[in-house]
Amino acid sequence: MLKKLLLGMLLLSLVSCSDTQETATEVTKSVVKFCKEMLGGVNKGITEGRKEAEGVDGASIVTDIDEIDNNIAIKIITMKSLLNDTKTEIEIGFNNLTDKPVRIANLSNQGTLLLLDADGYSFGLDSSKGYEPDLTIPANAGKKHSFLFNLPAAKAKTLRLWNKDFILSKIEIMKESDEG
Repeated sequence: MLKKLLLGMLLLSLVSCSDTQETATEVTKSVVKFCKEMLGGVNKGITEGRKEAEGVDGASIVTDIDEIDNNIAIKIITMKSLLNDTKTEIEIGFNNLTDKPVRIANLSNQGTLLLLDADGYSFGLDSSKGYEPDLTIPANAGKKHSFLFNLPAAKAKTLRLWNKDFILSKIEIMKESDEG
């Protein structure tokens, strides 16, 4: 329906103007801008709606580092070199400091969790792992979760969760054979 409406608007604009290419460019630019803003609003509405409504399990939803800091203690547990030192697996401990479950939303979104090298270049989660978008931490308990990145462990310097950095220099790098 929306496609037909937009196509109709585009055709009407083209017929009524003498400078067809410029008009087509302007109409297309406006339509793309409108659609991007609309989708951005939908995404923002979904996130805000999830935060305002408690989950069916009673979980509160956190969607940024400030909310995490108020509800969850984070600790880097292990860092492992995998697949002939082509990938890094980092195990993170999430300790819920509250008396109800806490759900970290959008954890697998691009840019939420990054591994940085010494030059500050970022590497996202390895997409082959198929992460769930959310991670629920039980009330007054902790949960360990592993994340895989496409960066050799020896080059990994910082783990970034939203905009909070965790320095990895004091974490010993384990090899696949060390898991024993």
